[in-house]
Amino acid sequence: MTGKYEHIFISGIEAVYPFRSRRQRGNKNYPQRNRTRHGKWLYEQFQKAWTEAKKINNEREAISLPTKNGVYLEFSSTPEYELAIRSLENVRSGIRLMNVRTTQNENGENVRIATVYVPNGKQGFFLKKIQEYIEKNTKKGNPKHKDLVESIENIRLAVVESFWPYHDVASIPDNEPKWCEIWLNTDNDSDEAQFRTLASRLKIELRQETLRFPERRVILAKVNRENIEELIKSSDNIAEFRRADEITSFFVDLDNATQSELAKELLNRVSVEEDSEVSVCILDTGVNNGHILIASLLRDEDCYSYRKEWGTHDHDGHGTKMSGIVGYGDLQVCQASVKMSY
Repeated sequence: MTGKYEHIFISGIEAVYPFRSRRQRGNKNYPQRNRTRHGKWLYEQFQKAWTEAKKINNEREAISLPTKNGVYLEFSSTPEYELAIRSLENVRSGIRLMNVRTTQNENGENVRIATVYVPNGKQGFFLKKIQEYIEKNTKKGNPKHKDLVESIENIRLAVVESFWPYHDVASIPDNEPKWCEIWLNTDNDSDEAQFRTLASRLKIELRQETLRFPERRVILAKVNRENIEELIKSSDNIAEFRRADEITSFFVDLDNATQSELAKELLNRVSVEEDSEVSVCILDTGVNNGHILIASLLRDEDCYSYRKEWGTHDHDGHGTKMSGIVGYGDLQVCQASVKMSY
């Protein structure tokens, strides 16, 4: 393309604004606590969660079900306060931070939550810190481990939602299995092989492909909620679950008559705001705005070409497809929606 057409440069619209970082160094947003009461509360909550986890493991072992070698715990902050996330992990002891997310409570307040894996025999790492917080001071006279302990509002045993993005918990499968991404907290081949063996034992269908990241591996699995619960109770490497994106090739591969029927049905659920102040400029191969889904969004007088002889019609179909994406976004979401406004 270089040399064939001149580049388009847009000038004269830039503006300069002063930048100020929103982060404030040294400002630790942790709540003030009653030292003894709070320390004893967290100690009890930790012990309760650990006892519950061991009970579940013992019951599974009694009927020869697979078990893991540690416990997933969920640490949550006080609403609108921070959580001392870095202090929750200790790699040397095998204590791993699996995921961190921000949720909202019933009052619309933000709550920070971390899911942590604690190996069997390493529960003393946290219990010791809590006990020292209650009984010992630093040289400056503050309770030991003050930031960590006072940042924690509650400790409980992790559940399915502990491994799912907060904004997407509605997509957790129920009884019908769905394709989901399983994010493993490992980049080790033997850990992946062990997980695949476990999934086979649990009769869970996996794709053979693996997506590899530093310290993470992602595998596609067809699972329902019960399968997810079984994996959490059986695997030591679960970091997160997400619903896999479903491709729209189903619609593309339909015959023209069926596509036309679906387009008309969708059009009946679309309302267009004629006085909308939102406009999108697309520089592409032209557009066939006679398409029934685009006609109401793009008028003839809003179609232009740099050279009149080119015409505004689509030369190879690309511009029309891009216009459809701008107008409707994800086709599957549109098909599932009751009513849409543009």
